[in-house]
Amino acid sequence: MRRGPKPDFTRKDAQDDLYYEMKFESDKERWVLLKEGSDHVLRAADRKTDLLQAAQERAESKHAHLKIYHADGSLEVETDYTKDSPHFRYPSK
Repeated sequence: MRRGPKPDFTRKDAQDDLYYEMKFESDKERWVLLKEGSDHVLRAADRKTDLLQAAQERAESKHAHLKIYHADGSLEVETDYTKDSPHFRYPSK
C-alpha cells in the first residue's frame, strides 16, 4: 500500500492546525477526545477506535495533530493527519 507524503511542519497555514489528545478516564472507564491542553471533553466513547474516527471527521480539510495515551497515562502514539491521510509516529523509547 502506498502512503502519501509525510506532513510538512513548516507549512504557511500551520496556525490553522488542530491539536487533540485522547486519554482514558479511569474513574468513568471511558476514552475521551480533548483539545490538547484542555479539560473540556469533545467526545467520549468506550473504544479508542470510535474516537479515532471522530477525530478524523473533525479534521475536515485541515491538518490535525493527535496524541493518544495508554490507559496508564504514558504516550502511545502521535499522529498527524488530514481527513484522508493519517501519519503515525511512535514515541522513542
